[in-house]
Amino acid sequence: YSNEALQEYHSGYFYNVTLKGAFNEKQFMMDAKTDFQIGKIQSKSLILIENQHAECKIAIQMDYDNNIFEIKSAKLKINDLPFSITGRVSDYNVNFYISAKQLDLIDVAKNFAFQELEVVDRLKGKGTVDFNLYIKGKGSKTEAIAIDADFAISNGSLSEKEFTLSNIQLTGEYSNG
Repeated sequence: YSNEALQEYHSGYFYNVTLKGAFNEKQFMMDAKTDFQIGKIQSKSLILIENQHAECKIAIQMDYDNNIFEIKSAKLKINDLPFSITGRVSDYNVNFYISAKQLDLIDVAKNFAFQELEVVDRLKGKGTVDFNLYIKGKGSKTEAIAIDADFAISNGSLSEKEFTLSNIQLTGEYSNG
């Protein structure tokens, strides 16, 4: 997917996709299981994820009468880091929530493309990461969807031969609006 107007770029390769559901019905639950490679998820100059293995199990309520699909439950793993997803898409809006709780700080630093976290990978460190991402908007091709995220690092520590930092408690936010 590439949207030049919004500077959004997403790519991936799906190895396996299994879909189950009553596809001839107007309303039904669809279960899906996927195994895929995330090529890149990029917003403007910010690369969020690049070259990562992923798998997902998802249950989606399909409603063709009202042109709505709703994610009832989804478990996404990116290099074995677990995320939960809920969301809804209709003719008028897009609304998704993605979260992760108690992720290992070093695993997050190793698996995501944030250059700011590379220092954690080079040092000895520990701690946990909580993450919440909210995606909301009208689903327009020319109007950006609102992206708001917050994160927290708890009980973190970093050390090297020359120094030690302990009891790191950090919270942060990101918004494209």
